[in-house]
Amino acid sequence: MVSSESDNLHFFGQISTANNGGFSSAYFPYTTESFFDFVRIMTKGDGKTYQIRLIKNVNGYRVSYKTSFETKVGKVQTHTFNLSDFKASFRGRIITSASPVYSNEIELVGFLVTHKTNAAFSLNVYQVEFGDFTDESYKP
Repeated sequence: MVSSESDNLHFFGQISTANNGGFSSAYFPYTTESFFDFVRIMTKGDGKTYQIRLIKNVNGYRVSYKTSFETKVGKVQTHTFNLSDFKASFRGRIITSASPVYSNEIELVGFLVTHKTNAAFSLNVYQVEFGDFTDESYKP
């Protein structure tokens, strides 16, 4: 479930492993005509690992570009990612021959959480920002 609060989006719920489950995801539209090399997010999590996913359309297919980030329980954290660090995937499989993702191709931005057991999850997203950040917050 996703709820919009005054200063953030709250992605939360219960992961169920029934019916080949074990994951949950939420997406929102994004468009820009600009070329940026980085995406920066500000989140507060629950100690679980999440993925940020950038979606683009390739020949009529929705392709996800993903990278993971760790959260700390109740702590607001800023994560900065180089777009070149995102790996293309389709239906859960990495596509090694895929072209890179560019900021002007992104149609959706999303978050995904997986867990091998039934578990609650909670991620607050305060900011998603694309840009050319040159500070030291980027650590490959």
